[in-house]
Amino acid sequence: MKKRLKIIIPAFFSFLAFLPLSARAVAIELQNPLKSGDVIELIHSIINWLTMIGAPIAVIMIIWGAFKIMFAQGDPKNFATGMKTILWAVVGYGIIFIGWGIIGIIQGILE
Repeated sequence: MKKRLKIIIPAFFSFLAFLPLSARAVAIELQNPLKSGDVIELIHSIINWLTMIGAPIAVIMIIWGAFKIMFAQGDPKNFATGMKTILWAVVGYGIIFIGWGIIGIIQGILE
């Protein structure tokens, strides 16, 4: 009996020592870093971000292509490079806008 008490009493007091730690435990609420409730809102925010970033880049690339054309000085290679720059800037911006159509398709499938 004494051997059992020698084991039980320290174990009981050890338990009591850690009891206040568990009583102070507070539930932690995690915030959603994406700030979207579902997949559609997430895709909307991604497309909005791409549009905000893509628009100025497309304008800069179109202006860069126009400068290449203006300063080609009759060189067909530089003129073609400027035209390709403008073409691919417009294509890239068009792809960004196609994202809105993709959102509509995904939303139609999920509903």
